[in-house]
Amino acid sequence: IFALITGMSPSIMRAVTMFSFIAIGMNVNRKTSIFHSLALSAFLLLLINPKLLFHVGFQLSYTAVIAIVLIQPILYNLIQPRWKVIDYFWKIGTVTIAAQIGVAPLSLFYFHQFPGLFLLGNMLLLPVLPLIIGLSILLLASLWSGIPSYWLVEILNLSLDWIVTIIEKISSQDQFIIKGIHLDLIELIFIYIFMISSALFFYRSVRKSRRERVLIKEPGYNLHIAIISIICFIGFQSFKKLKTVDSKVVVMHQASGSVISISNREEVLLLVDFHAMDSIMSMAALDRIKSSSLHRNKIITIDSLSNKVKFNDTEVVVLDESGVILKSAETPILLLSHSPKIHLDKIITALRPQIIIADGSNYRTYVNRWRLTSEKRNIEFLSTYEEGAINLCHLEVHKQN
Repeated sequence: IFALITGMSPSIMRAVTMFSFIAIGMNVNRKTSIFHSLALSAFLLLLINPKLLFHVGFQLSYTAVIAIVLIQPILYNLIQPRWKVIDYFWKIGTVTIAAQIGVAPLSLFYFHQFPGLFLLGNMLLLPVLPLIIGLSILLLASLWSGIPSYWLVEILNLSLDWIVTIIEKISSQDQFIIKGIHLDLIELIFIYIFMISSALFFYRSVRKSRRERVLIKEPGYNLHIAIISIICFIGFQSFKKLKTVDSKVVVMHQASGSVISISNREEVLLLVDFHAMDSIMSMAALDRIKSSSLHRNKIITIDSLSNKVKFNDTEVVVLDESGVILKSAETPILLLSHSPKIHLDKIITALRPQIIIADGSNYRTYVNRWRLTSEKRNIEFLSTYEEGAINLCHLEVHKQN
């Protein structure tokens, strides 16, 4: 019922299905493993909807819970406060740190940033949440029984306003957000192998005894796997830095805009046309383009996109909504931008392009029509909608991320 009321998001579905398996095990008087419950809940959800596996919320939810189960006992048993109040906040702190450790690699992979004030936010908010849940249940009961409950509504409103204010103040502290960290998929896999292997190695080493906090163990296969994974991670990063990078002229995919990236090992020239966007959208689009794997750790220069771009042996004629066509002595690459209202067959006859590219600023209906015309004239046609970023130097297509 709770899942239905809250919209059945992946994190909620994970929680309710896992709790259901635990509750079933308790009612049949059988001890259940949290790992078995997690695996069964994931299997059931993926059986219903396999696409959940690629949902960011699904991945973050399960990695957070697995990290709490594996890492939180290690952190908590290192220090055991005698005062109950301190012990209560220590538990909240270790749960928060463990969950953040678990989701940090995924956050860097998808969002390229890490919140520095996560511990402060959770320490302020988590103690209040049980109170809000209890008051909400009490409010529902009072409404059902007909007892006046205006005072409960006022308390809940004040509590929720306080939470929103705290979240806004914490999230507005941009100086505490670590940005610009990028991980490749291979690096992400190595990090999680290292984390899981290290956690499994230390999981049985930390004791609750006050005399002996940590039990020294002989190195096992978990420790060996952790060391090998971190070596592979460092080796992969070194390989990325040492590999040669050729100059590239790349048409990027950007909705409502056109971008051509000219880059070498150290520098990038971005030729952009964002005239159809407002200032907020153009800044967001530019930040996304800058964070692309093609432009990381490089000096970036930005200029406007003209109707003709030439770099070494590559020449691009840009045809936008103005319909202005620049003649070319060579056989150009034709880039269609911002849905120009043209007769493409006549343009092909006039320019004789070797390849036609439509970027993300065009309407899809126009792109489909241009594709049919190009096929009739035996001209290669590429669209960034399907291909992603397109390297014009070698006429190769690679994924833009």
